[in-house]
Amino acid sequence: MTDIDNYDKDFSKKIYNTVIDSFFKSGHLTEHDIKSKKALTEKLLSLIEKEISLKIVINHKDSILDMARELKDQGQYDFAKMFYALFFEHSINDIINTECFKRNITTKSKNDVLRHVNLHGKFGWLRELLELPVFNVKHYKTIMKVADERNAFIHYKFPI
Repeated sequence: MTDIDNYDKDFSKKIYNTVIDSFFKSGHLTEHDIKSKKALTEKLLSLIEKEISLKIVINHKDSILDMARELKDQGQYDFAKMFYALFFEHSINDIINTECFKRNITTKSKNDVLRHVNLHGKFGWLRELLELPVFNVKHYKTIMKVADERNAFIHYKFPI
């Protein structure tokens, strides 16, 4: 097998996994559908026959998390916190985006929510309104601490 063949195989696998993830997030696939390869194949074929459209979104979470870890390993803690906070916000925004899509909330309203609701609201009252599960308190406190430290670094006020 050549490098091109390996690349094509890796690319095809990535596209396949992205399609499955997209259909799962949109609610077109359930946990039951992905339990076996046969059930998954049958469900994917039925979705294709129904001409269900895919919405392609470029997600930077993995590369943001990689950068945060790299900066942390280099001892660049303030910059690492910037990227960890960015990763956390992208993650909650992805969850909110998916939930808004499932509920047929307009793109304009969804974008307004993502832009204007602060991180505390996204993990609190908005999560409750969207009927999402309660977030682990310990994780929430860590995320908020990192976000606060990121904000202190970004919006530096030259303390004495």
